[in-house]
Amino acid sequence: MRVCNNHPMEYDDTLVRQIIECVVVESKEKIKVVFIGSTEIEMVL
Repeated sequence: MRVCNNHPMEYDDTLVRQIIECVVVESKEKIKVVFIGSTEIEMVL
């Protein structure tokens, strides 16, 4: 969790579960996060 001086950020499991459709493990080094509405983001680990 990252905290900024004026804008604290908190992890909200309920919100995350509402916006993420699925997480696809493509390899040991790469995952794909699929959001509701079919927006996809690939991430290198």
